[in-house]
Amino acid sequence: MRRSLGLVVLSCGFALLMGCPGDDPKPETGIIGQDDTGAVDADGDGYNASDDCDDSNASTYPGAAEECDGVDNDCDDEIDEDVMNTYYADGDSDGFGTDDDTSDACESPTGYVAVDGDCDDADDSIYPDADELCDGVDNDCDDEIDEGWDDATWYADDDGDGFGDSDDTTTACEQPTGYVDNGDDCDDGDAGEPVLVTESGSLGSFGPGVPGADTADSGAFPFGDTADSGSSAVGQIVTDSIQEAIDLADVCVLVYAGTYTEDIDFGGNDVSVVGVDGSDSTTIEGTGLTSTVTFASGETEDAELTGFTITGGTGTMAETTETDDCTSQVECTTTTTEYFGGGVYVNGAAPSLHNLVISGNELASYAYAAPTAYDEFFTFSYGGGVYLADTAIGLEDVTIENNGADSGGGVFVADTAVATVKWAMIDGNTACAGAGLATEGSTTATNSILTDNSYGAPGLGGTCAGSGGAGVDVASGSADLTNVSIVGNNSDYASVYMSSGGDITAMNSIISENDDGAMVDGEVGTSLDNSYSDVYGAATDNYGAGTTDTTGLAGNISEDPKFTDWEGGDFSLAPTSPCVDAGATGPSYNDADGSDNDMGAYGGPEGEW
Repeated sequence: MRRSLGLVVLSCGFALLMGCPGDDPKPETGIIGQDDTGAVDADGDGYNASDDCDDSNASTYPGAAEECDGVDNDCDDEIDEDVMNTYYADGDSDGFGTDDDTSDACESPTGYVAVDGDCDDADDSIYPDADELCDGVDNDCDDEIDEGWDDATWYADDDGDGFGDSDDTTTACEQPTGYVDNGDDCDDGDAGEPVLVTESGSLGSFGPGVPGADTADSGAFPFGDTADSGSSAVGQIVTDSIQEAIDLADVCVLVYAGTYTEDIDFGGNDVSVVGVDGSDSTTIEGTGLTSTVTFASGETEDAELTGFTITGGTGTMAETTETDDCTSQVECTTTTTEYFGGGVYVNGAAPSLHNLVISGNELASYAYAAPTAYDEFFTFSYGGGVYLADTAIGLEDVTIENNGADSGGGVFVADTAVATVKWAMIDGNTACAGAGLATEGSTTATNSILTDNSYGAPGLGGTCAGSGGAGVDVASGSADLTNVSIVGNNSDYASVYMSSGGDITAMNSIISENDDGAMVDGEVGTSLDNSYSDVYGAATDNYGAGTTDTTGLAGNISEDPKFTDWEGGDFSLAPTSPCVDAGATGPSYNDADGSDNDMGAYGGPEGEW
């Protein structure tokens, strides 16, 4: 027994000297009560009362983790140091506080929040991430005012008719007093201009698209009446007829969305007629008795037509009769009936024509009859879409499609005319000569497309007396083509044809895809001067017998132009197209992006359309 007791005492003594695995390394014994020295650790946290600042709390001792609880947990004579949160006074209760009034605490005091950044703590609509309004205030506290709001342009409306002066503007994100959001007034000193046209002939029934409509009495303002003093359209003249408006206006007419079935003649009145809602929704549909639109009384460029679809015209008719003595006893009579300009007829005038769609106008086809041996009757027609004579005129940003005539299915330029065509799509027209464009005068075309125009007589059962090119036909006149795409126009004669001494100059252009004949051809005595152009894709020869093949000369090529999808209406060039950067070189020819000229309609400095 003694031996066993001695072993026990020895092992414990050794343990006291060396320490036992798992012993708490704290300097205290870890035993609640009094140790060998008499020190007391009442809370058993390993620190005796002389070192522990609260020997009744086992979580409080030197080196403990400080918690945010109002207690000196680590016995360093500081309470909640480095663990308190900062809270911000939120005077307007919008959930965001001001940096100017803070409180450090463990929990949010009443009237304080954890998120700062409020730049106006007296306005609950102003705080970080609030919607920025156009009000001259920094609503979202990002030190910027009204950002994201583009300053709109406002137009002075001195006569109070709801239409502003385009030459008197200001910018602001909200409408200033005395200003309106459009610059459509042609006389801001006359409330009667512009004259307005709506399908109903009134403002009130038309809706808020017309200034003053929202304040007009129901069923207000039949033609000739004026708005009452409570309307913003005081003195406004409103009608349902474009022709009537032209006759009444001194300067301009505004036409709102609708289809207007009438033929109009400017009658020498130099007024601007604008389809406010554009050609997609504003149509002048002819009666089928004459040209839908006529300029034949000396109108100048101040006579403007823009923003319409023009359709349903059958042309202005002229008839002449010539009588000769066939024999000593019999007279021979020749009667010639001609039709000119189904959609637009211009003769002896020079109006401004742009932003138009001229579509679905059809003239009579060629006809011949000889009911007796002494009488002959001929019928000819010119310019299914547009006829131009005795004029110097421009057609800009126009679509001329699905029209028909004997000559010039889309456009006919007479020998007394000088025409400039830019940004035009001439598509799907039919004629015996020049289904797209026929010119006997002087025509300059740039950045335009002629496609899917076909040789043939208009209408059912018509015949062709002559021949000509499907895309462009030049008879005795001239055509200067720069960055023009003439694609998919089909004729046995050629896509581009010259006769009667006509000549064509083509630069940076593409003439391609004729399923029926040559791409370019002409009679003896005609002239083709082409450079930096691609002529390709004929059913027969690209250059017909009447022309000289200039492939490889003057920058000309004959390769697939590789349009993106011309049959689908996309005439842009694929990146691999040989026509990219292949046009004439030099700054004056460069594309809008500064690169070398691309052949075709989208090349050159004005190729972005």
